[in-house]
Amino acid sequence: MRVIYRGNLDGVVCAVILKEVGLCDEVKIVHPTDLQEGRIDITGEDIICDLPYHPNCNMWFDHHSSELDKPNFPKEFTGVADVAPSAAGLVYKYFLPDFPELKKYEDLVYETDLIDSAQLTQEQVMNPEGTFLLGFLLDSRTGLGYYKDFRINNFIWVNRVIDWLTQHSVLDILDMEDSVERIAKYREMQIVAERFYLDNSILDRNVIITDIREKKSTRKQVSYLFISWTGKRKHLCTTGKWKEWRV
Repeated sequence: MRVIYRGNLDGVVCAVILKEVGLCDEVKIVHPTDLQEGRIDITGEDIICDLPYHPNCNMWFDHHSSELDKPNFPKEFTGVADVAPSAAGLVYKYFLPDFPELKKYEDLVYETDLIDSAQLTQEQVMNPEGTFLLGFLLDSRTGLGYYKDFRINNFIWVNRVIDWLTQHSVLDILDMEDSVERIAKYREMQIVAERFYLDNSILDRNVIITDIREKKSTRKQVSYLFISWTGKRKHLCTTGKWKEWRV
């Protein structure tokens, strides 16, 4: 089977579990828009994870409420689609009764739930370690894929993390050469991004306003504007577009 997954920690952990149960021989990172617009050939040998449904797939796992609200939501399919903190959690619960050995991934799935649903403390965002750090490194929005000076490119590294997670701990993976150089780049980017937002943002009650007009801002800086206030709601305004973040 080929696992079609979103290139983040959630998609990676989905693939890890499917590999563990013998349903992952090949993997492919796909952007949701490419799948929705028919740019990806999907067959009965594909398992789709953390991405929109395709009628040709063998199995489908997704946790986004937007999929459940679609008028063409499939009446019958193999897998699980439900509102949940992560797709990995759905895959884990689906296979656990028949594969109790998956219990070893319980902590990884729990931390994936926290990351994918943004249930993080300020410390976990500002000084991530372990699974939280791996999650930021894997997230395409962090922007590591834009850098071409790594020993191996980011697509290869992300796909290798799937194999590594079936054999090594998260901490061991973070100590590997290809991870260490990404951590160094991440820390470098973090310093630049923190300074950028401090220089260009103001806090008006519960609204963060960032003015990036005529600034050399890049999308690589966006992921650093995740600030957690437990149980509160914050609003973000950049370039005139408003988004609401619940954390």
